Amino acid sequence: TSKTPRLKMMHTNLALVAMLVAVVPAAAFVPTSPGPLAPMALGPKPSSCRRCLSTSELFMMKDDSRRAFVAGMISVPFFLADRVAAQDAPHAQYAPLVPEGYSGPLPTMELQPSEVVNAMLKGLTTVDQPVKNHGLFTVVAFSTLYMPFAQMPIEQFRGIMDNSGYKVLFNGYETSEVIPQVLFDDMDKQVAFLDTKLYNTAAKLAALGVKPENVATKDGKTWTTMRWELKRVKGVEDPWRFSTVYFYNEA
Repeated sequence: TSKTPRLKMMHTNLALVAMLVAVVPAAAFVPTSPGPLAPMALGPKPSSCRRCLSTSELFMMKDDSRRAFVAGMISVPFFLADRVAAQDAPHAQYAPLVPEGYSGPLPTMELQPSEVVNAMLKGLTTVDQPVKNHGLFTVVAFSTLYMPFAQMPIEQFRGIMDNSGYKVLFNGYETSEVIPQVLFDDMDKQVAFLDTKLYNTAAKLAALGVKPENVATKDGKTWTTMRWELKRVKGVEDPWRFSTVYFYNEA
């Protein structure tokens, strides 16, 4: 049976990723920051944005960003291409990833980007309530099909979180603040970036593995900033879904 154009494209991209892995070592959880962004407003894609995940733009990323992206993609099972190609909907790549037995919040058309981020933050704050890794299941439920860490076993996902500064999301802050940054069109999708400031003392953030360069202090307050990327397909009933998150250095 001949391959569909979408399946051919996926196999080409996966082959390219495999080739890159031979020369790019594994790295951290997610790519680094794309740089300062304008206040939230619908408009053109920022020219400085390097967060798009197309094959051509992968080569435009800084070295550390490219390594991190490739390292994450290695965790995506190769059957992903067939799963996507088998779907007829134009937004098949955003098919729900609802874990079996999960009974927490789910994406809906009514939820705005900030509400999606708040739902994930709430789940991660009580990550093991009412059952172990429930907060990570919430992240998976709100993720795009292509979010690499939503495709791996949940214990592997938990291990990555526990052994990095990202465990600050497990109630490692005193207060938090979600700040919308930018909303723009990217071909057939809409993309939203939001910042979350997690406030705590410098000592406690350091104890949680947050690197000093990712900690800011001003007017007696200390925090670390995490930048979230969400996407949805335009022109169809597709809710906002989580694509990636990373520490954002405000300096």
